[in-house]
Amino acid sequence: MKGRVLVLDGSFTSAPLVGATEELGYECFTVGNDPFQYFNRLNKRHLVADYSNVDVLRGILSDYTIDFVVPGCTDKSFDTFLQLLNKGSPANTSQKLIKNLANKALLKQSLRQVSLPIAREFRRAKEVGATDLPVIVKPIDSYSGRGVSVVRPSKNWQVDLDEAISFARRTSESEEIVIEEYLVGDLCSLSCFADSTTCFCSSIVAEDVDAAFKVVSSAVTDKFEHIRKTLPSKLRELLGKGPWFVHCQFIVNELNELPTLIDCAGRCPGDLYGLLLEKSTKFDYYKNYVRSFLNLPLDAQFSDPDVVLPVTRKTLQGFDMVSKPGLTFSNDCEFFPDVGWRAKSGSRIGVLFEMGIAR
Repeated sequence: MKGRVLVLDGSFTSAPLVGATEELGYECFTVGNDPFQYFNRLNKRHLVADYSNVDVLRGILSDYTIDFVVPGCTDKSFDTFLQLLNKGSPANTSQKLIKNLANKALLKQSLRQVSLPIAREFRRAKEVGATDLPVIVKPIDSYSGRGVSVVRPSKNWQVDLDEAISFARRTSESEEIVIEEYLVGDLCSLSCFADSTTCFCSSIVAEDVDAAFKVVSSAVTDKFEHIRKTLPSKLRELLGKGPWFVHCQFIVNELNELPTLIDCAGRCPGDLYGLLLEKSTKFDYYKNYVRSFLNLPLDAQFSDPDVVLPVTRKTLQGFDMVSKPGLTFSNDCEFFPDVGWRAKSGSRIGVLFEMGIAR
């Protein structure tokens, strides 16, 4: 074994990440305090602990002689990662800058530095007029659609705006919010990888969201290739040389096809996002993600991936007792995870991949 790695996650969405780490020759441990988490039920080198508690984790690093820490698929895992020192590999300046990008106000400042488009912002509610609608209100530190509302033209739009601001403040840890113009266009995402010599992006993923702004289905698209080819240089100008990883979500303006970044994260996206890329293209997503945190050179062999198979990824929600989804699967579908458990009504229970479905 080349060393021991601790992945700050225990959910099924981190399973491909753990598998990639082991395939690279490392012994991999996972951590999480939920006794019903995927890796705890597998009983495979899983440590039951709260990975937001840095002192507890430092004890784990010592007791299990862990050599590297890799963030999982949650924002909290990346926050914790930045507070820990990998042996010989402290959190670098680029990774700390990426943490700042999760703050929507700091994200705007950074995008201005590299001349990337930004949404018009209203500093105060009183600056918003009826002709500015619709506007979007969100916590400054939100993710996955939490605390987000759209205020549309109506007779009582000012009341709606006040309620949206209150809702966003309640959701934000800092109680800070942003009010922006509501952008019309295609919601897309991609991941960018960098080491000391190279920088490249995965294919662009087109995403569909529900009324709560949570992604419910997605697929690789060959549209907007100009963005995938130009964004890496902009990000490298902003973040410097690697190693680093950043996942970006953006809206493509329907008039000029320019991207407006709305979210950035320094950790692996959840809901098996990388598996969608690996099933659709030849791109080795999870190994390159892990390499970014193990000081290993990236594998640029498939840094210009072509779509080889149309695949659609869908998140599924559970209602009441779930042992197996109440769906009939054909041979061209895969469902993750393959074990059932009790799920809260409306909570996510797994991810469905439909192969051969054109987008």
